[in-house]
Amino acid sequence: MDKLQDLLLTLSATVAGLCTWIVKRLWGRIDKIESDIHTLQAHQLTKNDLDKIVDIQHLILQNLLSQKRRD
Repeated sequence: MDKLQDLLLTLSATVAGLCTWIVKRLWGRIDKIESDIHTLQAHQLTKNDLDKIVDIQHLILQNLLSQKRRD
């Protein structure tokens, strides 16, 4: 009976260690994916950035059109 208990305890410890290793690997991958996404979002243009570009384009176009009329 002692050998059976030792075997079950060893088997349980091995399964627990394996589960811990798997969970640690999965969380590590999730953390890496989250950091990659954060990096991509930091370099991504926002709608406000595009609105500024459109406003600048309108100013340039208005300036070019008004100069053409003067000539």
